[in-house]
Amino acid sequence: MLYPFWDALDAPIIWQGLNIYDNYTKIGKSFFQISENPLDADFALLPNDWKRYERSGKEKLAEEFVNKARGFDLKTVVFFHSDFEYTIPLSDIIVFRTSLSSKKRKSFEFAMPGWSGDLRNLFPTDNSNTSPDSDKPRVSFCGASRSNSFSLWRQIKEFVKKHFYKNRYRFNALNFRYNILLSLGKSNLIETDFILRDSYLGNLKKDDKDILKNLGKRRKEYFDNMVSSQYVLCLRGVGNFSYRFYEAISMGRIPVFINTDCVLPFENFLNYSEFIVWVEPKDLMRIDELILDHYTKLGQSGLADLQNKLRSIWEEYLSPEGFFKNLHLILDPLKTDKA
Repeated sequence: MLYPFWDALDAPIIWQGLNIYDNYTKIGKSFFQISENPLDADFALLPNDWKRYERSGKEKLAEEFVNKARGFDLKTVVFFHSDFEYTIPLSDIIVFRTSLSSKKRKSFEFAMPGWSGDLRNLFPTDNSNTSPDSDKPRVSFCGASRSNSFSLWRQIKEFVKKHFYKNRYRFNALNFRYNILLSLGKSNLIETDFILRDSYLGNLKKDDKDILKNLGKRRKEYFDNMVSSQYVLCLRGVGNFSYRFYEAISMGRIPVFINTDCVLPFENFLNYSEFIVWVEPKDLMRIDELILDHYTKLGQSGLADLQNKLRSIWEEYLSPEGFFKNLHLILDPLKTDKA
């Protein structure tokens, strides 16, 4: 949020070259005003992501900041870009986080998108506004997925973490994805184009001498897979959110969204079920039917219109600049009455 005022931090190597916040950094000063006098402010802003305070053992520093803001009748806005869903141990805060479950959600918690750059700008192509015309809908997926068979001891450890040490529990996303992909791949109602990798970014090693070159190859493969279809299967990862979901929308591709008790950004203003294929857990065995029905009802002209609408939604609400431009829709009702 502060990048337009303080400049962006150096990104880890796997995020370099994606230009995620470039546009927001250029125009973001028009969305917010920094006040040197707390009495003139509407909110305080914790100046770094919560996970960085936690990782460096400086939670007390964040707590002191929040306490000082409270002294001026200010709530503190906190961002938490992470896979974990535990409650941040601070009071009088408003939290925007990537991973969030509706059943565990607190009244002061809101969803934010997962950002990984604008694929359309990174890989310009004449095909970005079109998709194949066929009798059957085409569904793509490129990512980590594999079947895991755990020992009884491993299963016990995972159970204990899930129910007693929630901060250490990591959802088994690879196995969850594998079972759904396996079932969907057997359908004769749809066409599928699945590229399954063993791990995130195809097990690319950080010490790879050609890491940037190989990263580019993997991302191009990912992009080509997505752009060649009308639909993109979007399943959660370790965190209860999906980068792929936002990437598909940015590309004008229709997410087949598997709802795992998710909370989505601006869900009070965006009726997501109107422009994606929304799949509840009870419908997992009939995903192909839902996709085919959606495709048939749209027709080719409706498909083109929806693709353009999805891109517009990403630009207006879900890109970094769109999200921060509209943040007031959530923050304004939460202002402290200082009268």
